[in-house]
Amino acid sequence: LALDSSFNNLVKATVHSSNSRMNTKGVFALPKQIVTKGVWVSDSFQLSVKQYVSSDGIFQLSEGLDIPCFDILGLYSIPLIGVYGQDYTVAGPLAIIELDTDHLEYQLPANLYKLIESDDDAEFYIEIHNQPPRSPCQKFICENDDEANLMYHTWAFNGTQFHPDFVGTKQVLMGIFEANGIKPVHLNLKDSGIAFDKLDARTVTIHDCRFSPENAMFQVSI
Repeated sequence: LALDSSFNNLVKATVHSSNSRMNTKGVFALPKQIVTKGVWVSDSFQLSVKQYVSSDGIFQLSEGLDIPCFDILGLYSIPLIGVYGQDYTVAGPLAIIELDTDHLEYQLPANLYKLIESDDDAEFYIEIHNQPPRSPCQKFICENDDEANLMYHTWAFNGTQFHPDFVGTKQVLMGIFEANGIKPVHLNLKDSGIAFDKLDARTVTIHDCRFSPENAMFQVSI
């Protein structure tokens, strides 16, 4: 990740990608509100990335995150986005940005910050994904073709050997905050639909080399 010299106008991210870590470089730019350096504006989104001091005392950014892959599938062991169908089509991550933990009240939605502000061990990242393809909802009672799912399996079971005999189930707290362009769906069903503006537990299961259940979905509204 690299910042341009002006910092006020653009945040430039260097994307890294390979089987074991993201290291193929590509640069894109994110627009940023112009602010005075060193000043935090309480009513606007601010972005602060981790910096490190080199041996010569100069501040620099990390050269890339070491991101493990999930066994033989080659998927990154991070929360992913995808759709259910004959297989699980994953919208691959384009970039992962690690946030500095200073001034999180300006970097996170207010209701999320209140939930985690006392957690000193929390880590924070921004993930930028491709948009998943349109696909019919797999629930018999639903004809939507504009849903997607958050997939926590490779993250929750990082380090697990993926084979037909493995069975694992976890309850994972998850939620979407201050959504834009997406909306809740299937919250009337048990253990179904990802919660909005709060954290709520959903079942995350791997069995018979399958990721189950289809229960962390949201509906695309744009």
